[in-house]
Amino acid sequence: MAIPLDASIIFLDVDGVLNSKVSRDTGNHLPAEEHLENLVRICTSVHAGTIVLSSTWRLDSDARDALAHVLASVGLAFISATPDFSVSCKGDRVDEILSWLDTHCTDGDRPWVALDDLDLLLMNPKLRPQHFVRTRDSIGLTRENADEAISLLQAQRTGHNPIIEMRSGQSMDG
Repeated sequence: MAIPLDASIIFLDVDGVLNSKVSRDTGNHLPAEEHLENLVRICTSVHAGTIVLSSTWRLDSDARDALAHVLASVGLAFISATPDFSVSCKGDRVDEILSWLDTHCTDGDRPWVALDDLDLLLMNPKLRPQHFVRTRDSIGLTRENADEAISLLQAQRTGHNPIIEMRSGQSMDG
């Protein structure tokens, strides 16, 4: 599978990103409308937003099919899924993402971001802050999370680093 050179890649977790603890406690594990709207916003704000599943939902065909149906209802689709290293103990979610990138983006770097409620930065030091947006399981993907993802993807495209600027006290606009 060839990924276009201009593609921005979004590694997507589902639980805690497209749904929340509240919705799951009521028995609804499917993505919530407001979270889907925020995902659509990311995908349409960055050129060629391309979704790759990093969620455990990728491992269950029924869950994967249900997610594909819900994403299609808002004009989105996932193109692929990260490998599963849990059985072989080869690594964690970050290693799965990096392996996917190594396999599928051999002809150049692409802007990419992982959306997850797990603290992937703490999980694995190979992940850099400019590639990660952490959501909260209690509320899922917010507009602020979407803005952060868009900013990170745009910064990668331009070589601009908002993480360093935020830490040094500079504004995001320069």
